[in-house]
Amino acid sequence: MREEQAQMTFEVCIEECRNYTWQGKLTAEEKVLEFKSETELLLAMDTLIYGEGEVPS
Repeated sequence: MREEQAQMTFEVCIEECRNYTWQGKLTAEEKVLEFKSETELLLAMDTLIYGEGEVPS
């Protein structure tokens, strides 16, 4: 049987684009996180969905 998938809505605000990468703010569930690259953005999303230290299956 398949587990339920975590669902969350994100608001991504790209404020600048320097050195071919995005910088901005990620908002979800009243939390605001700043990011300095696409990698940081994806890691922040993953952390908000699954929590710190959890590995998605």
